[in-house]
Amino acid sequence: MVVALDRREGNTLHVRHVDALDGSPVVDIEPYVRRIDSFRDSTEGWFAGKTNRPKPRGRE
Repeated sequence: MVVALDRREGNTLHVRHVDALDGSPVVDIEPYVRRIDSFRDSTEGWFAGKTNRPKPRGRE
């Protein structure tokens, strides 16, 4: 699921476009990567400009 980040307050993220009940736990948060994901007008935020790193051996 891709959500829009409105703001961050300490360790609390305020997001839009989420399909969950208020107070539901979040298990995993990953950056949006434009070259992999499919929303044309999005931005990569802190992930922009990061270079690709090879996966560890056995996890290719």
